[in-house]
Amino acid sequence: MDGLRQVLTVTKSEDDPRVRILHTEKSNLAADDLPDVRYVIRGDWPDTGVTWQLQDAAGPAQQRILTTVSAAHGPLRLQDISSRSGVPYDSTRVLVGKLVKQGLVSRAGWGTYAAMAGVPK
Repeated sequence: MDGLRQVLTVTKSEDDPRVRILHTEKSNLAADDLPDVRYVIRGDWPDTGVTWQLQDAAGPAQQRILTTVSAAHGPLRLQDISSRSGVPYDSTRVLVGKLVKQGLVSRAGWGTYAAMAGVPK
């Protein structure tokens, strides 16, 4: 039986030393082309927290999903989005959730998703 593996690296941003960049080096849990995640640690010990910095530019997999959903003539199930975009199902599930939070994709019904009005095709 294979184990689940993921190798992550955290580096400081060259542009802003307060910003950390979380990068997936290797993974058998998700697509290899997931975008880096940026964050800043805020506050002073013991009242610290993380502020996530969402990037405007979608990663390649997220962009393929958005293009697939935008080109559809109606709502799509996650399985259909995955097969049409070529993004593995588990990654599709996570990335569609992020697109919903960003307001680019909406839940059209139970288990179906559609592009929001105004999202380019």
